[in-house]
Amino acid sequence: MAIPAPRTWVDRDSISTTNQNTDRDAILYAQKPTAIIADRVAGQTITNNTTTLVSFDTEVFDNGAGFAPTSSTITFAEAGVYVITAGGTWAANATGARIGTIRHNGNDVNGGTWEEPALTGGAPTFMSHCATVLAAAGDTAGYAVTQTSGGNLSISAVRFSITRASGT
Repeated sequence: MAIPAPRTWVDRDSISTTNQNTDRDAILYAQKPTAIIADRVAGQTITNNTTTLVSFDTEVFDNGAGFAPTSSTITFAEAGVYVITAGGTWAANATGARIGTIRHNGNDVNGGTWEEPALTGGAPTFMSHCATVLAAAGDTAGYAVTQTSGGNLSISAVRFSITRASGT
């Protein structure tokens, strides 16, 4: 969706519903930024010490037409500055670390990696983090995870979202 251009008024313009609706559309656009929320509800098994993209299985919200079911990426519909958030719950295990990395066009985002040690007592480990990226239309974002428990470990209840904060 392109940003609607506000009308430029001149002295001889009459007030009409067409003119007022044009301005209204630009204001409404600014009030409803592009946002996409995708979840991984079912557990996804992550092999020990292997970086793996989370494959999303549920669309929660998508007014930017960027979510494709069972995809591991979300596509940005338009250029802008985006806030990306990601997080999930690792199965109970008291060994190693859990690492999550937000990616933009397949590359790790600066400041977008978070590492949590396994919790003592083997409780489930929850992690959540965010990053900001400057994206072009057609760019992609994804969430890569790694764990070092010594065996396979499941991550579930993953939420991944992008929200357009500003245009370019």
